[in-house]
Order: sequence, then structure tokens, then C-alpha cells
Amino acid sequence: MAEEFKLDTAAVTNDLTSPLAARAKYVLTAPYRHVSFIDSFSAPISILNCLILAVAGNLGQTVAGRLESLEKHWKDEGIYVSQRQRDTS
Repeated sequence: MAEEFKLDTAAVTNDLTSPLAARAKYVLTAPYRHVSFIDSFSAPISILNCLILAVAGNLGQTVAGRLESLEKHWKDEGIYVSQRQRDTS
């Protein structure tokens, strides 16, 4: 989908050999190794949140238009279902 819209892509992964990294223009590695099944993903999620806020801040008003375009695509592809759609099913 990103190629269709001529978008640059970025990947946040724990390893440069990740298949995700191979497809991205920009790659940020955040090494992570879980010790047990109850480990938290708070640190990697915090990195993602910071990146999203930084990109949104740099895009300014164009963010709303891009989000509307993405939401239309998600709706057309049936990627997300609204609560109203679930209630009527």
C-alpha cells in the first residue's frame, strides 16, 4: 500500500535482519529480548509513540488529510469494523 501512495516507510524492529527492515526506507533498531512471558513492551511502544508525535508535528495540517485518506482505505478494504457495524451484525 505504501508504494501505491509513494510513501517513504520506516520500520522499528529489534534486528536489522528482520523482514520488516528489508522493506523499509528507514530502519530504527530497538534491541529487545524478553526474559519471561510477562515482560512489558512499554519501551518499544514509547519509541513508536515519540516517532508518531514527531512526524505528526512536522506534517502540521497535512496530517488530517493523510489520516482521512488512510481511514477511507481501511474502510474500503474492511480492515477495521466500527462498533455500530458490530452491533448490527
